[in-house]
Amino acid sequence: MGRALHLLFILLAGTHLISYSAEGFANNDKASSPLNVLLLNSWHRDMLWQQSFERGLREGLKKAKPKPKLFIEYLDAGRFPETREQQALQTYLTEKYASMQLDVVIAESRPASTFLSDKLKFFPGAKRIFVQPGFTPGMREQKDREGQVVVPVDIDLSGAIQEMQRLSEPQKVYVVADASSPTRLKRLDNFKSALDGLDVTFQVEFLVDLPMGAEMDTPPYGIAMCQT
Repeated sequence: MGRALHLLFILLAGTHLISYSAEGFANNDKASSPLNVLLLNSWHRDMLWQQSFERGLREGLKKAKPKPKLFIEYLDAGRFPETREQQALQTYLTEKYASMQLDVVIAESRPASTFLSDKLKFFPGAKRIFVQPGFTPGMREQKDREGQVVVPVDIDLSGAIQEMQRLSEPQKVYVVADASSPTRLKRLDNFKSALDGLDVTFQVEFLVDLPMGAEMDTPPYGIAMCQT
């Protein structure tokens, strides 16, 4: 019996204000049986972004009847980015959930989305939901043909900057950015455009393409925003 799983995420994480809206579909033979949902996070559990995303997801899942069973795993791609480490994680997750039928697998952010996309036989029969910015219309159409779901992600940069100013009241903001690729340069340009449209009360200094390990002298009244 087909049932719709509607997820609405409104998340506030540090200096990021992001809203997500998606509708995924999962098959379940027994209407009274809760769906088994696996959230595959790109980062680690101590990251404020990750914690806020999970809170938003739990709020969305409360709307489903019966309430789904939520399982959470962490790719921790920032600290363990190597292919061999991800292969080890795939083996671990395959063994861990071997006795369970997962109905929905949600990949949060690019590393988890790439990890799940590259493993078509990973969790067979589960509906796949990708929560990630940067999907083109063509990529979304391909996912639709494959029976998968892409969540449109809208990053409200203006709202994020205003919220950062409200919470921190900084005198100066250092924007640490990586412009080593066209995609990252576009992100930086988008940030500058959002900043130009606001009446901010702080000074801004852009630190672009700093070498790894470079020290940044940030005074007590300053704050750093990272664009990666």
